Amino acid sequence: PEWYLTQVLMWIGNHAKFLDDKIQPILDKAGSSVNAGLEFSRALVMLILEKLAADIPCLLYDDALFCHLVDEVLLFERELYSVHGYLSSFPSCMHILSEESCFQRWLTVEKKFALQKMDSMLSSEAAWISQYKDITDVDEMKVPDCAETFMTLLLVIT
Repeated sequence: PEWYLTQVLMWIGNHAKFLDDKIQPILDKAGSSVNAGLEFSRALVMLILEKLAADIPCLLYDDALFCHLVDEVLLFERELYSVHGYLSSFPSCMHILSEESCFQRWLTVEKKFALQKMDSMLSSEAAWISQYKDITDVDEMKVPDCAETFMTLLLVIT
């Protein structure tokens, strides 16, 4: 998925100046309220939605590929909104990821990986030992390694 998601972001970025300098004045002169850049972005996102709709059924039951797809889509969405000014009222990849079957699978995979990580960190030999035990100027509480790893896990999930 990263190839076509990155490709669309590149197309949006590479065509922004042309759309703003050449196409938008024509639309403005015609009295249209259409924003050429946003419409171009919206049309490309519609292509991605079609591609995702075709790809997701193939990836739904492969945990690694599905997680990779979700990660890539989340990164794509963040850049689309923050860098390119895409509007939240326009169609979004999150519509596909939040469909019932996909969303339930996403939650199941997240839960599975979080539980595996928690089991791993609690069964580690150093789980209940502070990684700062030898440093004297650190807080007296000396928080165990598993507590810090757990907080990191919560942050990552969030």
